Amino acid sequence: MKYLKAVIKKQKKYLKLFLFILGIGFIMGLFFYSKTSNSSIYAEIKNISTTLSTTHINYLFLHLLIIAFILLTSLTIIGTLSIPLYIIYEGFSLGYNMASLTTVFHFKGLIYSFIYILLTKGLYLILIAILFKKLISLIKYLINILIYKNTLKYNIYANLKVIIICLISIFLNDIIIYLFAHKILKYLAFIL
Repeated sequence: MKYLKAVIKKQKKYLKLFLFILGIGFIMGLFFYSKTSNSSIYAEIKNISTTLSTTHINYLFLHLLIIAFILLTSLTIIGTLSIPLYIIYEGFSLGYNMASLTTVFHFKGLIYSFIYILLTKGLYLILIAILFKKLISLIKYLINILIYKNTLKYNIYANLKVIIICLISIFLNDIIIYLFAHKILKYLAFIL
């Protein structure tokens, strides 16, 4: 935890940029929810406790696929847009989720959506923020080599090690979510 605090203090501009992009997506999710007809979703949301008792929350394949896509496309100049677009997508889904639970269950839904987001996306978003910073550093280094022909002293292996640790942590987080999150959320469904 001390390492995370030191990284956050040192890299505030990346964190601010990440939160700004996530906030744009969040506002877009709220706006999209307000402009669409959501009557088909209401019935699903009202039965959330039965849904959680019969299914697991499984982000494993989705996260692995998306992160593999981001890592591969981030090596190209045009592909660097995939990183902020994915962060916007995550913010969009958080905003839409929060709006739908709040609409159906009012203040209780707001509280439950905070718990849901914290359990299912909390650590994942922290790891994505670290991955975002490291990928931007790697992209800057590649641009300096390819376009400006600079060979700046850069420790690529340290960044790759952090990226690999983030990927392993995301994988383990998704396994823990798959095994335990639905049980915890089902237990906390009394809030609704």
